Amino acid sequence: MENHTIEILEFSKIKDILKSYCLGKGGEKLIDRQNFTYSLEDWKRKTDAVDSLLKILKDSINIPELHFPYIEDFISSLSVEGRVLEQEELSAVMVYLGSASRLRKIIFSAVDNETLRETVSFEDMTAVENKLKKYLRPDGSLKEDSIKELVSIKKRIGSVNRTINRTVNTYITGNDYSSYLQDTSSSLKDGRVVLPVKSNFKGKIKGIVHGKSSKGLTFFIEPMDLVEQNNELIELEEQYKIEIFKILRLLSGLLRENLVFIQDICRRISEADSYISRAKFAFFNRNIIPEIDETGINLKNARHYLLGKNAVPVNISIQEETKALVISGPNTGGKTLALKTAGLSVLMNQFWMGIPADEGSSISLFDNVLADIGDEQSVTGSLSTFSAHMKNVSEIIEKSTEKSLILLDEPGTGTDPEEGASLSIAFIETIINKNALLMVSTHQGVIKNFASANKYCENVSVAYDPETYRPEYRIIYGLPGESYGIDIALKNGIPADVIDLARKYMGSEKVNLNLLLKRISEQQQKIDEKNSELEKRELEIKEGERKILLKELSIRQKRHELKITEERETSRFLKESRKKVENLVREIREGELTKEKIAESKELISEIEKKKEIISKEIENSSLEDESPAEIEIKEGMNILLGEQKIDAVVVRKTKKDRYIVSTGSMKIEVPAKDIFPSRKKEKKVEIKSYVKLDTKAVFELDLRGMRLEDAVKRLQQQIDTAVLTNFREFSIIHGMGEGILQKGVWDYLQSCSYVKDYSFAHPDQGGFGKTIVFLK
Repeated sequence: MENHTIEILEFSKIKDILKSYCLGKGGEKLIDRQNFTYSLEDWKRKTDAVDSLLKILKDSINIPELHFPYIEDFISSLSVEGRVLEQEELSAVMVYLGSASRLRKIIFSAVDNETLRETVSFEDMTAVENKLKKYLRPDGSLKEDSIKELVSIKKRIGSVNRTINRTVNTYITGNDYSSYLQDTSSSLKDGRVVLPVKSNFKGKIKGIVHGKSSKGLTFFIEPMDLVEQNNELIELEEQYKIEIFKILRLLSGLLRENLVFIQDICRRISEADSYISRAKFAFFNRNIIPEIDETGINLKNARHYLLGKNAVPVNISIQEETKALVISGPNTGGKTLALKTAGLSVLMNQFWMGIPADEGSSISLFDNVLADIGDEQSVTGSLSTFSAHMKNVSEIIEKSTEKSLILLDEPGTGTDPEEGASLSIAFIETIINKNALLMVSTHQGVIKNFASANKYCENVSVAYDPETYRPEYRIIYGLPGESYGIDIALKNGIPADVIDLARKYMGSEKVNLNLLLKRISEQQQKIDEKNSELEKRELEIKEGERKILLKELSIRQKRHELKITEERETSRFLKESRKKVENLVREIREGELTKEKIAESKELISEIEKKKEIISKEIENSSLEDESPAEIEIKEGMNILLGEQKIDAVVVRKTKKDRYIVSTGSMKIEVPAKDIFPSRKKEKKVEIKSYVKLDTKAVFELDLRGMRLEDAVKRLQQQIDTAVLTNFREFSIIHGMGEGILQKGVWDYLQSCSYVKDYSFAHPDQGGFGKTIVFLK
């Protein structure tokens, strides 16, 4: 992309905002170095990665706080043998490695994207991180109290300090020396404890003089009996520093041994951060990943990002045979804004950060965006406004290809109008012949007429209300716009007689043309209003159809529930009857065949026959056929019944073909369409926080041995979710005994799970303390 275009469209400001979403400075620096993407394959790979992260943010999946301090500079200095890092630098590496490990875990557990997974597939540095944690805290301080060597030296330093204090106290409180001292506290000079002695008594205390006060009234003397104690204290403090240096050297050496791996992690984390920042940018600014259009642009409600909340959505479409949009209309109507919005959308899309537009927008991949917008006057280059524009347009024509987007803002101005119009038409035709896409704004009627006669051009106008003199920031396709120059001049204070004179000189033919354009514009507005009304009525009809469909589903569901109830009652009756028959047969076998037993048998057979007749009639009268879930139109927010147990649930969204994320209670799960049945409840919007993918089946015996606690709990949660849905009420968990960490984590989860009725250790013959039996509600 041209630097000139990037500057005109202020894309650097957008990059700066994008960098503010980064987790670390490494990501920010990488974004500064990254270029636009031009191939479809590369664009798709990068936008798929951004989109997969965007889905996590939309699903409100919690991402723990991550911190990536900038460590690249001092890490690279470790390549010099003997280089020792400071405590704060080593601590920063520790924090960085910990965050990197957590980010990798998040991506592998929550993101289904190979590009991102490959990006964070770096060497495991847990051992290095743990070694750093042994000595350092995240704030950069040493864990002095847990380092044996330092604790020992600190104890000795404390002992010597107490000895020094006792010695000092003998001077301060003793009658022999207290009168010689200037005050009752000791001082430090060059790290040694000294006494402030009055100048006229300096010979009374034998020792080493370390200086005197500015007025010479006080001498700072180190008594001879403190010399050895001070020496010992200084020696111990020096030993303490040496021990700290040894630790820093040890840790620096450890990082040096793993320098290649750590630098690789920094590179990969910065790359991952550049994707994360784009996903966060798209999420918080409501950006979408557009479809790729092979030949044109179709932006729906596109917004100029830098205008923020003041941005007015605009539709921009260059489709089929059209190669050039000629935009006309009054000043401040939005012509230049449309050019900038289109150009900025292309730059943002090819920087794989999404675009601020509505779903369904499509856009080509361009090899360049070439723009001539605004005042190009150059004082230093001795160029007038017109000359600067011509120089710029000349470079645009030279550099443009069939894959370029050209943006020209009122070309041909600054010179004779007739010559300027002729030049503009020549520019447009030349660019069309190069098969580039062009958007050009103009006020000149000759250019509008040219566009009307050229099959590759389309006249469009910016909507403007002539009554209020207010722009509507809409683009009307197929219709050139009126400039309303005289009307705007009148509004801004030009005297009425001057305005009348201007209208006289403008000529009747021009007036008639403007009137015609005005009438066409008014008719177009009426058509737009009617279309809007038709769209509203169409939505109302669709809503009515939806309510009827829901009512039908409600009736079908009621019948379905009645049938299930009947089946349950029949099943219960048959079970009871079977027991009675079995008891009767057993009694007959064991005893004699009496009249009472014969009568009881006949009565039971008669009861079964009556029940059979009742069921047959109900089946004949029922018009309900088993409804396949595939016949149901499943929509977001729809209340449903889930699985064989017909659990109440709500559809959150579709994930892929015939699979949906649904919410049931506190659980969010992904299920196939065949497990979804209609419900009579009204639709409800659901906020999803997390969900479980139901790819595994519930098992009778869940073996968690050898798994990390986090993975084991996740697998247990999945087991319980699937068990509840499939009416699976009892299973066992093998966790082993070991150190008891896995067993405790499993029991903690079972205690907090609302679906668990009871749990206990297995019988000693069946696993004892290494196995837990779970009973669900």
